[in-house]
Parts: sequence; C-alpha cells; structure tokens
Amino acid sequence: MVITCSDTRTPDTDTSGQLIQKLLKEQGHTIAAYHLVKDEPAQIKARITEGTGNDQVQAIIVNGGTGISRRDSTFEAVDAMLEKRLDGFGEVFRYLTYQEIGSPAIISRATGTGIGSPTPAACDSTMFRWSCAKSASAIRTVASRPNPVLMPYTGS
Repeated sequence: MVITCSDTRTPDTDTSGQLIQKLLKEQGHTIAAYHLVKDEPAQIKARITEGTGNDQVQAIIVNGGTGISRRDSTFEAVDAMLEKRLDGFGEVFRYLTYQEIGSPAIISRATGTGIGSPTPAACDSTMFRWSCAKSASAIRTVASRPNPVLMPYTGS
C-alpha cells in the first residue's frame, strides 16, 4: 500500500506516489492499494488501519508530511501507532540524504516500523511501514539501496 500525504497534490501531480509505485513494480511487488490523503492525522491513521487489516497488504509506504512545518503531521499520526520502531531506518535515510543534500537532511523525520509480529504459520506476516519525504530524490535514496523493509521476512 502506498499513501501520499499532501494538501496540494492530486493523483495526477503526485509524482512521488507514482515513482514509489513504479519502483516497487520494477522490483516485482504488487501495489495492493494507493491513497492520496490530506495531511490530517485522522485520515492518515484511517488509511494505515485499513492497510493493516487487509491481508493483501504486506507493507505500507507513507510519503510526505515528515518535515517540520506546521502542516507536517504525518510523523505524529504514524508515531502514535508504532509498535516496533526501527530507528535505524531513519538514521540511515538521514545519512544517505546528508550525503546527497547536506545539512537540510537533519530536518527529516523519516521512520520505519514493524506492525504486528510474525507467526510460525506465516513467517511473512509482519507488516512493515516506512515514512519519508515526498521528494523524488528522497524516494530514489530509499529505493536505490537494499532495503530490508521491502524484503519479505523469512524467519532467519
């Protein structure tokens, strides 16, 4: 599932959401759902909850709203739902972004998390979610590196 959080984008102008879907498809993933929502915590939480209840969704990728402006509330919405925080995802994302753009990388609040836990009968049932900025550069930074969040959990 891909969720873009933006007060200004439309499905036609959501180049980041389109890029995420394109890159995932190129890697052999299926997009179970795509949503464009306003940067409103209730809307963001509702879509994430919808995704976690859908057996077809193995990962939720949220983009946008991770900056520090007054309207950037994606992080707060997602943070309230976290079960297992993957702090290393945000740290590596900021490191890679710093290499590309320098000090503005420090204002990113990108994060990754596991939602749920693997069961012995279905070792790939952990749902991963990551949230990053909606710039094409940020999307390429994440997608161009081996990414354990997008790799199936194998139990090993």
